[in-house]
Amino acid sequence: FPRALTAHDIGLRDLVEAAQLTGALPEIDLVTVSIAEIRPMELTLSPAVQASLPLVRAAVRAALARQTQQVPGHA
Repeated sequence: FPRALTAHDIGLRDLVEAAQLTGALPEIDLVTVSIAEIRPMELTLSPAVQASLPLVRAAVRAALARQTQQVPGHA
């Protein structure tokens, strides 16, 4: 790897492929939000992205609940 390579240079696809090669591919729940327009240096969320946050939060909580149920010793 080049010395300048950081964790930001490794994409999701790279991580999944590496896990698949090692045989350690876990169940993956992918939650995505599509952004129609990227505004550089903007620190606020658009109304559409802001409105999607409760759905994202619910999807993440549901995925975590499923994982917790699958771990031995957890109720």
